[in-house]
Amino acid sequence: MFNKLEDTNPLEGFQKELEELKRKELSGESSSHHFIEAAGGPEIIPELLGVEEMKIYEALKEESLSNEGFQKYRESLDKRGFESNEERDSVFHFSAYIANMLMIQSMKRGVYNRKYI
Repeated sequence: MFNKLEDTNPLEGFQKELEELKRKELSGESSSHHFIEAAGGPEIIPELLGVEEMKIYEALKEESLSNEGFQKYRESLDKRGFESNEERDSVFHFSAYIANMLMIQSMKRGVYNRKYI
């Protein structure tokens, strides 16, 4: 769960964790190329991500996210109403990050199936 600090709700904790990943990309400590504007894609803006993103990220971290579960999440984005283009771009770029991380996990487990990612 993301509420490691008593005064932080889970969504805020999730967003702070992603801010740290973003900081690492900006400093060059990490290079997923998702959290900052790079390679022609938009950046991920953590404060624009919501509960659904928090849940999918938590499942990824717990290694309980299946390819099928990710696909359902991805399909749900097409039906979701976004308040701005910036929010939509951030959420879709976040889903690309999750897809990459899920592919890495799947390859490590030997169950990579490109059909769903």
